[in-house]
Amino acid sequence: MSRFKSCCFLLVLALIFSGCGGKGDGRPPLAMVKGVITLDGKPFKGAFVTFIPENGRPSVGTSDAEGKYTLEYLQNVPGAAIGKHEVRIVTQSGMNEGDAVVERFPAKYNTKSTLTTEVVSGDNSIDFNLDSK
Repeated sequence: MSRFKSCCFLLVLALIFSGCGGKGDGRPPLAMVKGVITLDGKPFKGAFVTFIPENGRPSVGTSDAEGKYTLEYLQNVPGAAIGKHEVRIVTQSGMNEGDAVVERFPAKYNTKSTLTTEVVSGDNSIDFNLDSK
């Protein structure tokens, strides 16, 4: 019987410690990221912002009428991976098939992005004051 108890004890310890050190779901350490996007000095509604880390999945957000955005790593999982990111900002696409969208942001902010930033542990406030030229 003591051998059985020893095995059970070791099994319980293994289960307890297998959960230590992370969520166990493959997510990297995340941090909250919020900010404001302006174009030519005015808040921009409908900007689709993507933070692309050096490794791993990107985080995305969309700006509201005040230009404010909050990033999500997954749906209903706020944040972005801690570390360096390339940032791409485009005009949000139309909701209905066939809606024409004119890209308001120059390529230097999206397809040929020159934007970079670093997400650090804790809360991050990262604003983008962009120009249309």
